[in-house]
Amino acid sequence: MTEEQIESCKRWVELETRGEAICRTHAQRTGNAAERAKWSLLAELENTTRNALVHYLRENGIGVTESAESRRSGEHFAEQSEGVAWLELMTAWRPRIVVYVDELRALASAASASENALTARLLEHEEAWLAFVDRELAGDGTTSIEPIRAHLDKWRGRD
Repeated sequence: MTEEQIESCKRWVELETRGEAICRTHAQRTGNAAERAKWSLLAELENTTRNALVHYLRENGIGVTESAESRRSGEHFAEQSEGVAWLELMTAWRPRIVVYVDELRALASAASASENALTARLLEHEEAWLAFVDRELAGDGTTSIEPIRAHLDKWRGRD
């Protein structure tokens, strides 16, 4: 792996760590049972993707430690957005997820064979997030979690 690829993977580890902290904090703090279930599933998504990244780095002899700052940053973000309506949060997250999808599509087109599986997994992860958010914004809150569940089911036990 090149230094640039290593740094990119480590950056994604931090993004997933922060994302998991955001989702877990929201799950713990919301009084809405349906939202709690969704936040918990999203936290699982972030966690499993982060674990896949860490596993990949370690398989390639690269040590990685989770940044406590990324976790604190995620918790702080969730605390600050407490009380913001669910659909407002989804609306705010959508542009960020689109940027991640675009970035990963570009990375996938340039990835080597050994990196392609990981890049594809990251892309699928973000595409599942985007599909979830789009369904939520379209008012389809009952089936919105299906892309997340499908992604988790596909990758469960592969790491």
